[in-house]
Parts: sequence; C-alpha cells; structure tokens
Amino acid sequence: MKSLFIGLIFIFIDFNLTLNETMVINLIPDFVGFILMYQGLTQLTNESERFFKMKPYAIGMAIYSGFLFILDFLGFPSYVSMVLGIVSMAVTLYILYNIVMGIRDIEIIRNFFLNSAQLMSYWQLSAIFSGITYFLMLFLPALSIFSALIELVVMILFLVAFNKSKNLYISQTGNFAD
Repeated sequence: MKSLFIGLIFIFIDFNLTLNETMVINLIPDFVGFILMYQGLTQLTNESERFFKMKPYAIGMAIYSGFLFILDFLGFPSYVSMVLGIVSMAVTLYILYNIVMGIRDIEIIRNFFLNSAQLMSYWQLSAIFSGITYFLMLFLPALSIFSALIELVVMILFLVAFNKSKNLYISQTGNFAD
C-alpha cells in the first residue's frame, strides 16, 4: 500500500517548470507514479483480483504519461497535451476506481475497516470535478481555475483518506514490507 500511496502523490501533484514559454518540465513526473502504482498493485495482488487486473493499465499509463512528459518537454502545443490529458484522466480515474473497490474487497474478505466508503466519496468528487475542469478549459477557460482548485482540494482529501487506509491496512495486517 505504501507504493500505491507514493505513486498517487506523483500522479496527483504536479510541479512544472516552464522554460522559453514552450518547454515544460514536470518535476514530479506521472510516469514515476504509475511505476510505483504498478509495484503497489503487484504487492496487493493476493488481496483482490482487481489489483491484478489494473497492473496492465498502470504499465500502459506509465508509458503513455512518459510520452506526454516528452511532448511537454519538447514544447508541443498545449492543446495537444490537453486532449491527450483527457484520455489520461479517464484511464487514471478507472484505475483509481478499481483500487478503491479492491480496498473495499479487502474490507469484506478480511472483515477489516479500511475507509473505503470515504475513498469512494472522494473518488466520485474527483471524477466530477476533473470532468468539469476539462469541460471549462475547452469552453470557458477563465472559469476552469475555480474548478481546478476544487479538484486539487479533493485530490488532497483523497490522498489523506488513502493514507488513512494504508495505515489501517498496515496496522491490521502487520505488513510493513510494501
């Protein structure tokens, strides 16, 4: 679970350095987050079938986000990155949904409390505000900043809730290895 948590931090938090108004360097690249996510999914494969099923998606997203990283670095137009970012957002939300459901599976199978209901609530809010933000970026760019700020707050709340789930999992299983 620790690898998943650290991977989510890499995926959710973006710090960019812009050079010459065209070249963007992501200081916390998403592809590293997806590699860490893959490691976490591998470590949890025995807990739920959902974790196993998401491993190819994590690898695919590591490759895809690596491609986006290179496009940004080379200064491709921002609209290209935005369109490709919509695909990235959709697949990432799908993976996150399955991770949350995998945590719910652990709760049911092991009879543990791992905070999956709160994670699902934050996932739903994240999905809604991600969609709203991209819609506004396309049609009302000036308003998209407000939605993006709400989305950031929701992502931070998701990370806090996920950290709680991780700590509950560790305390109940004694599994400090991952």
